[in-house]
Amino acid sequence: MSTKSRVTGDCQARFREKGGVKLPSTYSTIIMTQTAMTIRMDSELKVQFDALCDEFGMSTNTAFNIFARAVVRNRRIPFVIEASNNEEVVNKGKAAFDELRRIAAENGLSGMSLEEINKEIALAREGK
Repeated sequence: MSTKSRVTGDCQARFREKGGVKLPSTYSTIIMTQTAMTIRMDSELKVQFDALCDEFGMSTNTAFNIFARAVVRNRRIPFVIEASNNEEVVNKGKAAFDELRRIAAENGLSGMSLEEINKEIALAREGK
């Protein structure tokens, strides 16, 4: 008898012992091994997440399993993850650079070479 047949037979026997009916011979039981997983998160977030899962009537472990199954089934994260608007970040960076250029021009420093700029930075760090 194969392991699969023996496992299916054992499951049927335990099911009958608990008052269940005999399962059809075409029924196959899949036994999945489980593994432990450690997730690091902010402790306050964990407290909030545990409480919310409890409100849902499920354990935190069940919630993570639901999430993992949805990711695997759909082959994507089941919600949108996005960074800051890239255009907004670029515009802020350009504005800061333009402001530095304006200040440099006001102080007669707009035509400095990279070497001269690095020298000025070194002097500023030394406090001179």
